[in-house]
Amino acid sequence: RRIGAPPTGPATGEFVDYPTSTTILGAAKLTGRLASGTSLGFLGAVTGAMDADVATGGMPSTVLVAPRASWGIGRITQQFGRERSTFSAGLVAMDRDLHDGDPLAALLTQRAVSGSGETTLRFGDRTYEANVMLGFSHVMGTPAAIERIQRNTVHLFQSPDREAVHLDPTHRTMDGLMSQISLDKVAGQHWLWGSQLSMKSPGLETNDTGRLNAAGEVRL
Repeated sequence: RRIGAPPTGPATGEFVDYPTSTTILGAAKLTGRLASGTSLGFLGAVTGAMDADVATGGMPSTVLVAPRASWGIGRITQQFGRERSTFSAGLVAMDRDLHDGDPLAALLTQRAVSGSGETTLRFGDRTYEANVMLGFSHVMGTPAAIERIQRNTVHLFQSPDREAVHLDPTHRTMDGLMSQISLDKVAGQHWLWGSQLSMKSPGLETNDTGRLNAAGEVRL
């Protein structure tokens, strides 16, 4: 859960009152299904800037620990065929109110976008499913923020084992791709089985809008 999640900015002092969540200033959701078999879902939200109250030597002050941010999510799914196969496309975008000189700009990205398109083909009286998915990600921020992403445990660009990539502390953007193909038997007698092949490029980064544990890998 990213919208309304706890702030991540640092705050230190002899006394620290740190917020446990981010205030959602407003949100709207629209979902529906058309007679044509198209399902729609859209969500927009704005979260407020959050401060931590700190005090050192009896002098109170506030520290910004989360900037104001805007969020947008959209997904469309189209059903087709006698066995109700589907095609869907989705997009997630996030924009933080950060400028290059802000202290948090060295820690957090300023913008993040990710999207995907996938199709699920059902056949054999809905006994089998074949799925193909393609996706992308794009993040933008200060060189310090992008370098932190390159160095974290998801990417490890600084590792000598990462021969396909190298750490670049001057980059302001980071882009990545992902793909997945699978074939499964989901119904019928006796055996059920599944097979999957997935790929994530080293620059894939979706942790601002979702969850990613590892990039730069191929799994079978």
